[in-house]
Amino acid sequence: MIQKKPIGFNFILGSGTTYTGKPPSFNVAYLDPVTLVPVQFETVAFDLDHANKFDEPKWDVVIDYTKEYELPDMSPQSFMDHSMKIYEDPEAAKQYRENRYVKGPYGQKGEPITSDEQKRLFCQTVSNDYDESQFCNDDDKFDLHHDNAVMTFINIVNNHWFTKGKTLHKKSNSTK
Repeated sequence: MIQKKPIGFNFILGSGTTYTGKPPSFNVAYLDPVTLVPVQFETVAFDLDHANKFDEPKWDVVIDYTKEYELPDMSPQSFMDHSMKIYEDPEAAKQYRENRYVKGPYGQKGEPITSDEQKRLFCQTVSNDYDESQFCNDDDKFDLHHDNAVMTFINIVNNHWFTKGKTLHKKSNSTK
C-alpha cells in the first residue's frame, strides 16, 4: 500500500476554540536543544466539566505521544510503524479515533471499528493532503458523502494552487 520512505508525520493538532465533540486544546512539542529534532509531543486539553463544577479552569495533558502510542522515538519511521498498526489492529484504530477528538465525546463512540473506518483512519495518518487521503481510501476526488462536500468543491475549483518548479512571483532580470 505505502511504498515511499516516510519523511514526516501528521499530528492531531489542538485548537483553543471549541469544535463539535472535541474540547479546546493545544499542543506542546519538545525538541532536542542541539539537533532540534522532536523528542516528545503532548496534547493538553481544557476540562470543561471541571471548570463548570468548580468555576476554575483546568488544563490536563491528555495525550503523551510516545507513551500513548508506545513509540520508541518521534521519527517518521516510528509514526509509519504505528500507522500500519492502525491499519492492522482494530484496537489501535479505536485508540487513534478517540485521540483524534482529544478524548472528547466524538471519539468515545461505542460502536466497534469497521474495516472501512480502520482504513480511513490509517489514511488520515499517512496522507499529506485531501487528495492523497482520497486515493489512499480508493475513492476518487469527488466525494459528496462523509461530510466532505466542501473539501471536494474547494479541490475542484482550486486544485492547482501551486505548480512544481515555478515561483509565484516574477523574477527580476536585473543584476544590480
